[in-house]
Amino acid sequence: MAALTMAADGWASRGGDPATAAAARAAAEFGAPRVLAGYALLAANLELSALLYSNGVDYGTIFLALAATWAGSWWLLDRTRQGAALAVLCALGAPAAELVLMSALGSWHYSRPDVLGAFVSWVPCCYGMYVPLLVAFTRFLAAPQGAGQQLAAGAGAGTGGAARR
Repeated sequence: MAALTMAADGWASRGGDPATAAAARAAAEFGAPRVLAGYALLAANLELSALLYSNGVDYGTIFLALAATWAGSWWLLDRTRQGAALAVLCALGAPAAELVLMSALGSWHYSRPDVLGAFVSWVPCCYGMYVPLLVAFTRFLAAPQGAGQQLAAGAGAGTGGAARR
């Protein structure tokens, strides 16, 4: 996912995409807190899915709740078209891989499947939820070392250097 993120960001940056530039700036300035927030959002989403499922909430409601938290995570951590596309790719690709593995290996199954007699309709939202975190983490790792401090020092330049003293 990291390699796809870097490739997609590179392509979007060459096109002058302002959302990609903003995401890169945010990664440089607020990278670590954004990654920590991403982990918290992912954990909250997974806990929400477990809570709703264990309480017998209907799958349509679970899907809508998880889709909303997924969209919120994307909005808070990413806001790029390529991030949304990668999340949809993961949301579709990972369950497809699960279906292949379940049929080929028979190693596990969902206890209450509602899709093709083998799968749960809201699981793609759980997979998609990983991507905003992974994208934020990738951009944080790709940001120049000390970029946040450089941005902060540059912001103080207009104050006669007082912020750097």
